[in-house]
Amino acid sequence: NKEIITSFKDHAFSRDPSFNNFMSAYTQQHDFFRNILLIANDGIIFYSSQSDKFNVSILQEPYASTDFGKAFEQVMITLTPTISPLSYGYVSKQTTMYAIQPVFHEKKLIGFIAGLIDHKKIFALTHNVLQLGATGEVMIAKYIGNGAQIIADLKYKPDAAFNIIEYIQAEPSTAIQKSVLGIHGVEQAIDYRGVQTISAWSYIPIVGWGIVLKVDT
Repeated sequence: NKEIITSFKDHAFSRDPSFNNFMSAYTQQHDFFRNILLIANDGIIFYSSQSDKFNVSILQEPYASTDFGKAFEQVMITLTPTISPLSYGYVSKQTTMYAIQPVFHEKKLIGFIAGLIDHKKIFALTHNVLQLGATGEVMIAKYIGNGAQIIADLKYKPDAAFNIIEYIQAEPSTAIQKSVLGIHGVEQAIDYRGVQTISAWSYIPIVGWGIVLKVDT
């Protein structure tokens, strides 16, 4: 886009009212993102669509050690897009997940753009689209430490996100544990409520999530 390319070439343009009007319209059209960051080649954030707190470096603490900071460093090295893990940001005090993309103009790297993904829309879409019946449920988790951390609220435990970790022993014993380890399968199993279910599970590599679909039997 011409306006975005101009802002990378001249960071002062990103503070121009016309650019802010353009970005406001852009973010409304792309409401999948809660915030859009424009980042210089040296890691300095020079524009944020949702905050006036920028001109900070992602490559310095406290940001460098966050999942976003690590993912950004990976993009700087590989110059390929990536998505940072969904995690609670103790710096931002919110759950974050960024799509990060290098920006090229005339075959030259001019910066990076990062979109803060509205993960709740992903989960809402997942739960609404999958017609699993009255007892159906979708569980989503990621591998952390030596366990499967639930990252989306559960049907019967609405405060489960980031508050439940199933630690894996010598062998994974539950569907959600198997899913975060990249194992795919279907079986009858007792769920976290102690109820007999039929569960199917898989792994989504691009976001590092294990997903379980289950219904009561």
